[in-house]
Amino acid sequence: MKNSSDELIEYCPSSGLFQSAAAVGKESILSRKRPFVGRCCHVCSPLSRDKLFNTSIPSQGLRNVIYINETHTRYRGWLARRLCYVLFIQERDVHRDMFPRNVIEKVLSSNRVQKAIVDTVTDWMPVETLAQPDPKAVNKVKGKARGILQQMVANISPAVIRLTGWVLLKLFNGFFWSIQIHKGQLEMVKKAAAEQNIPLIFLPVHKSHIDYLLLTFILFCHNIKAPHIAAGNNLNIPIFSTLIRKLGGFFIRRKLDIGSDGRKDVLYRSVLRVYIEELLRQRQFMEIFVEGTRSRSGKPYMAMTGLLSIVVNSLHENIITDVMIIPVGISYDRIIEGNYNSEQLGKPKKKESLWGVAQGVFRMLRKNFGCVRVDFGQPFSVKEYIDAQRNHPMPATLSLEEVLLPTIITERRGFNHVEQDQAPIVNSVDFSDEQYRRQLISNVAKHALFTASRCSAVMSTHIVACLLLYRHREGVHLSKLVQDFFSMKEVVLTRDFDLGFSGNSEDVVMHALHLLGDCVNVKSSRRNSEFFIAPTTTIPALFELNFYSNGIFQVFLSEALLACSLCAILKEKISEPGKIDKTVSQERLIRTAASLCHLLSNEVIVGLPCQAVYQIFNDVVGKFIKYGILLVAEQYFTRKQ
Repeated sequence: MKNSSDELIEYCPSSGLFQSAAAVGKESILSRKRPFVGRCCHVCSPLSRDKLFNTSIPSQGLRNVIYINETHTRYRGWLARRLCYVLFIQERDVHRDMFPRNVIEKVLSSNRVQKAIVDTVTDWMPVETLAQPDPKAVNKVKGKARGILQQMVANISPAVIRLTGWVLLKLFNGFFWSIQIHKGQLEMVKKAAAEQNIPLIFLPVHKSHIDYLLLTFILFCHNIKAPHIAAGNNLNIPIFSTLIRKLGGFFIRRKLDIGSDGRKDVLYRSVLRVYIEELLRQRQFMEIFVEGTRSRSGKPYMAMTGLLSIVVNSLHENIITDVMIIPVGISYDRIIEGNYNSEQLGKPKKKESLWGVAQGVFRMLRKNFGCVRVDFGQPFSVKEYIDAQRNHPMPATLSLEEVLLPTIITERRGFNHVEQDQAPIVNSVDFSDEQYRRQLISNVAKHALFTASRCSAVMSTHIVACLLLYRHREGVHLSKLVQDFFSMKEVVLTRDFDLGFSGNSEDVVMHALHLLGDCVNVKSSRRNSEFFIAPTTTIPALFELNFYSNGIFQVFLSEALLACSLCAILKEKISEPGKIDKTVSQERLIRTAASLCHLLSNEVIVGLPCQAVYQIFNDVVGKFIKYGILLVAEQYFTRKQ
């Protein structure tokens, strides 16, 4: 941005003011503090935002969970140093109230399951015998319901939890350099677990199969009750499934409607719903992967509402008084799975098996996978969220056709963008309204997923892969790569995203290049004795670089959509004969960006549901104007013309 004297203006983070570039200096960049991420929405959850937070939480810093020595135990001396893992695990608190009581009997005797049994028998029986259901058929369906529940339910064991905690400490120290958490974020989770006396629902992003163990391990190490984990039945394999159940995992079908007749499996749905309701009634914590499956592209998938809808409906039916949701961001330097390349190349998905699990463990033991960063978002009350939506009615969701058709078919110069408060209002008083309830549950899931993706730290491999794939496809010298890495790191911090690494930029870049392995070619230059780095141009390597570069995708998403819209408008102006008009209407720019956003609504998450698209892009346009990006773009296209 330029002021009246054409002096370049930049933002000074240390003072919070806009100053001249000369006045800002380099020290302000080097002394920038890490942003505190994960705060809940101030519009939808204002009470939750202030309840568990205090001013000292952001300054508490990071902790490496897998770094354990005798200072973390009550003992000292040589023997304590040798047995510090055993002593640490033995001193952890395995909460007795995390074991549900009489779950199978309570689920099978519930009215909902009993009705589902009768309905299933009715579907089996001929029409003329509906008045008197066959007792044998009823017993058969009851046995089927019991079998479904026994395959589903978790069977937690304190001894297995402690043993697994010790094994994971050994394994994680073998193939991870560190697992970092923010102590202030974890303090808020501890307060919510100890003071609220309501169920906590953890909604993490899903990057790897390690996610199942990682969250339970971190909570166990900090004396927080471990959650019951919703796992897909593709992991229900011998030995491994027993271990998951002992740690709190319960298995559900990945597709609920698998009947040969194509109809809904009412019995399975009823058993699953009542089982989750019973866990909530007994104040058990739960872990649900809201994306439904782990990411194969590095970007978060769109939020799914299946299990989350049961949680919200349980609150509406007064089965529970309230529930708190905790978004969780997880970032890996390098994930342990390598089969996402083959899946994206069109090969069939590999079926999970015991031998595959063993191969994965052996593969992990042979190499190091760098660092892991886990960020816990601030817990927020679902009851408060619902009350806030009732006080602030939600706009009806416009279909893609309603948004894009006026732009595609006609070009109306006098078009005015419809803001959120001008859109049709959904019935926000009656929760029984199906459309309102679905929209509300969807918004809760989007809130959690957006917060989890925003608090996911950017790792060194994300930045290096992005630079090599999009800026230096032909290769680059190490010094230039380090310089661009430093600049990209500062850009990430200015956008209030945190980094999952620290240290000298050159060392961090070399660490990332080592982790990327065969995806990059490192050669030494004879002329200036400097390394020359180039990305490997094979298709699997490019897919892998794209996977890691997408870890930085959310940082620049809104700016990228607005920049693409700006480019489209300027190209259109260049193609017009006559004099080129360098000015761009802000209304037209935002309208184009909003149309692009709606077009990609099933692929990207631009903002929170409580924000209007117009509001989001209006804020980004303000940033563009401040940093002079609009002026640079216009000059670029003028030169191209």
